[in-house]
Amino acid sequence: MQSVNVEFSDAWRHIVALPDQSWRLTEAALCAATHEFPKLPVKEYLTRMDVMQHELARRVTSDMTVDSKIQLLNHYFFVEQGFSGNTTEYYDPRNSYLNEVMDRKTGIPISLSILYLELAQAIHLNAYGINFPGHFLVGVQAGDRRWALDIYDQGRDLSSSELKILLSKLQKDDLGMLPELAPHLKPASNLKIIVRLLRNLKKAYIDKQDVGRALHVIAMILSLLPDSPDEIRDRGMIYQHIDYARGAVADLVRYLELAPEAQERALIESMLESLQQRNTRLH
Repeated sequence: MQSVNVEFSDAWRHIVALPDQSWRLTEAALCAATHEFPKLPVKEYLTRMDVMQHELARRVTSDMTVDSKIQLLNHYFFVEQGFSGNTTEYYDPRNSYLNEVMDRKTGIPISLSILYLELAQAIHLNAYGINFPGHFLVGVQAGDRRWALDIYDQGRDLSSSELKILLSKLQKDDLGMLPELAPHLKPASNLKIIVRLLRNLKKAYIDKQDVGRALHVIAMILSLLPDSPDEIRDRGMIYQHIDYARGAVADLVRYLELAPEAQERALIESMLESLQQRNTRLH
């Protein structure tokens, strides 16, 4: 099989060319969707966000506390606008496309959080994304107090004990050895948020064995993180699956160069030996 070519949309190329600190997060997420929806009217969706921001901002009064602003935002987002976590079709790719999330009013933690974060800006909440393992969260900070909001669960504020239990389950740790939370609660950059959104989408397509779309999403991630070992490995594995041996060998060799201590090194080396033998037979 010949190499797999991927062409990016103009919207995505525009975003990639900018420093992530300058991104409007909702715009970046919408531009990421243009590979699947080439005629997506990004500006119309951004205008819808603008309208929601203005509606919400008008309700803020000078005496409102951070708690009351969070309650206002939660009521507006979950009750008035009707957004909710998609608990029945969590792995549906539509949950990772922001236009689909806005239209269907449902999504996964990270896509809902991207919308929530933009609305939080409109009411001057010091809110930020948290790349918590296995479950994206929104953090809010005011002075010494911090909130960890689960946007997938109606904006519920998770206590430290709840976060530790969640982390223990994800890491399969002994609950008697409570994990350290601080490293997992740091603000996530725009780049990390969009990459995580794309990785959710990649997983959805790999699970569906939709090779073409999975490869396109991997290419998008690599346009942001050119030397990401995980993406190079996953692309190599897909290439191996579709019998593109030369591409698989190149990617898997590069993966081992980037991650020499990889746990699956023996497996990858065995795959490489098989692929190289196949190439020899073909020639």
